[in-house]
Amino acid sequence: MAEEIKEEPKEKTDSEKRKEEYEELKKQNDSVEEELLRREQLKAKIALGGQSDAGQTPEKPKELTDKEYTALFLKGEIDPLK
Repeated sequence: MAEEIKEEPKEKTDSEKRKEEYEELKKQNDSVEEELLRREQLKAKIALGGQSDAGQTPEKPKELTDKEYTALFLKGEIDPLK
């Protein structure tokens, strides 16, 4: 019977372990930086895209006639105590 030769896994040296840890941390850091950049670009796009409320005048509520007010009051859509 042929004996199988098993190679024992070599233990990594401290410098190899540190290098792997460095590479992993670098990947994580890069992904965080990409996410921050994406968020900054999104905020800028919203601010410049006309979706922000800055500089806009609020719409005035429509003034109701007495008949319209009474109809909404009877439906329960208007609370006169507010």
